[in-house]
Amino acid sequence: MAELTLHLANLPRRPTSEDAFTRTLLSAINSNNPYAKDIELPLPRLDLKLLPKDNRRITYEERNTAAVLKFYSKVRNEVLNDTEKDSFNVKLMIKALIEQLDAVYSPDTAHEFTIGKLRRLCHHIQHDPDLNLALTPQEVKVVRGRLRKFEAKICLKSTRRLSLLDEHFRIVSLSKATCDRYSSRAFVTFADHRAAEDFINRFKGHLSVRGRRVTISFASHESLVGGYLQSGKRGIDSLNQQRERKDSGLSSKVDADKKLKRRMRRIRHKLALKGIEPSAIQEIVNKTIQDRIAMASTTKPQIKTGSKAPEPADKKRKTVVEVAANPPNNVLLVQHLPSDVQQEEISALFAHDGFVEVRLVGVRNLAFVEYKSISNAASAISKLGSSYEWKGSTISVGFAK
Repeated sequence: MAELTLHLANLPRRPTSEDAFTRTLLSAINSNNPYAKDIELPLPRLDLKLLPKDNRRITYEERNTAAVLKFYSKVRNEVLNDTEKDSFNVKLMIKALIEQLDAVYSPDTAHEFTIGKLRRLCHHIQHDPDLNLALTPQEVKVVRGRLRKFEAKICLKSTRRLSLLDEHFRIVSLSKATCDRYSSRAFVTFADHRAAEDFINRFKGHLSVRGRRVTISFASHESLVGGYLQSGKRGIDSLNQQRERKDSGLSSKVDADKKLKRRMRRIRHKLALKGIEPSAIQEIVNKTIQDRIAMASTTKPQIKTGSKAPEPADKKRKTVVEVAANPPNNVLLVQHLPSDVQQEEISALFAHDGFVEVRLVGVRNLAFVEYKSISNAASAISKLGSSYEWKGSTISVGFAK
């Protein structure tokens, strides 16, 4: 379920122009909307390709000179509060950074302040010999986290302002459904979830556009703009991948339906040439379709993966590790054990002088038998031999690696 995008249904199909449709809907939502009142006022265009990867660098307000220092002071205090539980080195680093920012950040310089400049300032402080900071990798990670709040809030030249379609209801974008079948539908994306909820509470059951009562609900998926506002460019990529998978599945189903209809037409034609009655032809066609549907439901497509298919269990059991060349060891490798063998039975078979324990690997039909010394293990091999008939199986005994 989407958090920023609302789905509007039962809209009038006209006007067909995207521009006129947007102004018509904005007029129904807010009669004082400037884009609805003045058709000559260009609508703000949102190009997702030109937006920064990090959605935190997006702002909706134009900060004037008077508000710059007030906003900086607010962010400054937030960062200082965040460092209360940080280590001494992190606190010292952030304190030194804020002292530098207090000296250089002003209404005259704020609009030229970039993320690159902030990072260079931070790098200079981190390697200042007078401070002698020796940050651990974890502390560096914490500092970067604190730095991101400054990057998104005070680096005005690195931020991107988005013009809202409606500032009162905080509407970021409005798009009409592109499919002809759903041309009476639209999607509205808001700056935040609270704005979307307020819109539903205000207009659900009360919004009319050209005499049509519009139904409003949260969309099943975010719009591309909503995906960006939530997760940046990664959100757009994720939504595009979901759409590609969905379109691929729909395309395959449409192709299969077309092939089935074409085959049924051919069957009807051939049966008609043989002089069969139309009712009998329809029965044959229906039976053929039912058989194909049943076959499709029981046949599962094989999923291709980069790894090989697992080998059958029987094949694994038949695999024997060569142990003849292994050097003497106090641990024996016993292979080709019966599938139903128990650990206690193996212990009883190998309970010779110096016996310690048995470790059974049931899925591989093998076990490791440990003795106190190499001589004890060698004595067990001498007694049983490298091959030993036991419980209907020929077990293999040798030194483990």
